[in-house]
Amino acid sequence: MSTAPKKLDRRKFLYAGLGAAIVVVGGLAAYFATRPPEVVEKTVVQTQVQTQVQTVEKPVEKVITQTIERPVERTVVTTIAGTPTTFVETVTQTQVQTQVQTVKEVVEKTVEVPKEIQPIYGDIFKIATFASPSNFDPHVAPDHPSLMVAETGYEYLFRYDQAFNLVPCLAERYEVSGDKLEYTLFLKRGVLWQIIDRELTAEDVAYSLNRTQEFGISRSFFPNFDKAEAVDKYTVKVRFKQPFAPFLFVLANPGARGNMVVPKLSDEELGKVGLTREDFTKRGFATNMVGTGPFMITEFKRGEFERFKKNTKYWAKDEKGRQLPYLDGLEFIPQPDASIRAQLVRAGTVDMALGIDAKDLPIIQATKGLRTIGQIGTYFGHIGMNWKEKPFSDKRMRQAVAHAINKEEVLKLALAGGGEVAWSPLPSWNKDYKAFKTYEYNPEKAKALMKEVGVTEITGTLYGFTISPAPDTMKVVQRHLADVNINLEIRTVDIGTYVAELRNRDFQKHTITMHIWVDKVEPWTSLGQRLYSPGGTAFAEGINPDLEATGLGAIRDGLATELDPAKRAKLTEDLQRIWVEEVVSIPLWFRANYWAVNEKIKNMIVEPQTINYNWESIWKEK
Repeated sequence: MSTAPKKLDRRKFLYAGLGAAIVVVGGLAAYFATRPPEVVEKTVVQTQVQTQVQTVEKPVEKVITQTIERPVERTVVTTIAGTPTTFVETVTQTQVQTQVQTVKEVVEKTVEVPKEIQPIYGDIFKIATFASPSNFDPHVAPDHPSLMVAETGYEYLFRYDQAFNLVPCLAERYEVSGDKLEYTLFLKRGVLWQIIDRELTAEDVAYSLNRTQEFGISRSFFPNFDKAEAVDKYTVKVRFKQPFAPFLFVLANPGARGNMVVPKLSDEELGKVGLTREDFTKRGFATNMVGTGPFMITEFKRGEFERFKKNTKYWAKDEKGRQLPYLDGLEFIPQPDASIRAQLVRAGTVDMALGIDAKDLPIIQATKGLRTIGQIGTYFGHIGMNWKEKPFSDKRMRQAVAHAINKEEVLKLALAGGGEVAWSPLPSWNKDYKAFKTYEYNPEKAKALMKEVGVTEITGTLYGFTISPAPDTMKVVQRHLADVNINLEIRTVDIGTYVAELRNRDFQKHTITMHIWVDKVEPWTSLGQRLYSPGGTAFAEGINPDLEATGLGAIRDGLATELDPAKRAKLTEDLQRIWVEEVVSIPLWFRANYWAVNEKIKNMIVEPQTINYNWESIWKEK
């Protein structure tokens, strides 16, 4: 989101780069070298071209052969009248000489000159999303919709491009101390906060990073954190108690909580926002967004819409020096049913629909004026059981549930084949993916394990939320479990209620739980941080695997502190193996994410986690 940001050389990035005392901002390293698969349907922007006649001087080598005669003297020894006599004879020798001449030749050449694409200013971009945000405060946002909406107004210190290269945003560069415990961040100047209309300073960034320790959900992304402090107006030092290898990745990762920067508000500034100090202490930025980003919230009605207008004092410009953003505004329209989202975009009610189901793709693709984008991304569907209570405190019972579920059929029936079967909590395109097919579908084995545990029947609730494809997945799983006499009633709630209830789960109320995570690409942020206690994540608080006995605790800590790429890769492999063998959860699928977009929407970039969009540089044709 910076003015013509430069990509940072990925070969010099995180773990190798941290060996130097001072690290120049580098790319995302070979650690993330494996990219997600290409889009299912590539969108090609047609560029207008013009034909131009160009006159050039072209050097041409010509070979000219000619004959040249020149005299040559040589000594000849002969005998006259028997007496040796020496004399000099002059002869003429014919010699062929080749000369090379360079001439200038005029030719006519037709070249295609691309016509510069001019972005169009104005208009409102409407998006059908999964659900309303539960909280606008980026440090406590519990779910995907909250994060996606928050990042329209808030910004990061660093960001990632489509290839996971690190690019500057609010921070221009950084340095790392020799002991790897201290980072120095150098901030961009001239960035203004919305509403309060003052410049972003190091005090704001230090406050924002220290604030992450107040909330479990953001604290879990910043373990070993000591403190952040302002050195001067534009320089921040961040101190850790132990080396924290993924720190820069966390700062840039759209799915991490606490990495969006919020302001340190004075009482006077709180008044401009419409809050008292008491109000802010109670709810923070839950309903009042004050960011540095391209858009400002104007109004919202939970369950119906969230509306944003252009931030006219936004700091960034495009590569031609034009002011960003191009759009006048954004509007998010929450709709948990994927088929209804598809109907909205087909009717032109919205310009883009997120999370289209595979079964709706044919009709979308047949609709004039729409295009589809798709890739197997980071949506991870899995089943969790509570380790604290019998019978799931016995690993054999968890194994029985794993054997009872036919993953291939779940993918086929619940997702219409739109994705891949999961054998690990990482997707197959991730560089560190390892498949552990430990518990394949085998209902008879499931029954035998239940008999060993002394369980003949289980009744209870299969708990999940209303966002597709969770309900359809739960229906298929419910039927598979019934085949082995695990009879569960499905209960679905909205995403906000789901997260709140899961943290203090009653086993009798939630026997088995359907989870959908948005994996965060790097192993620590996708898996390790979820295992911190109290953790702040619904999974860690709701499932509570035995971290020490399984070895997951040591692996989690290793991924947080280990700098060596080879050792990190081994830790990641071990984590996946233990996850599957101990049935921490049962991986079901990684969903293929599909978007339906009006063809008038231009320059939209989609990243695999589908949280972060380049809102500032999208435009809409008239």
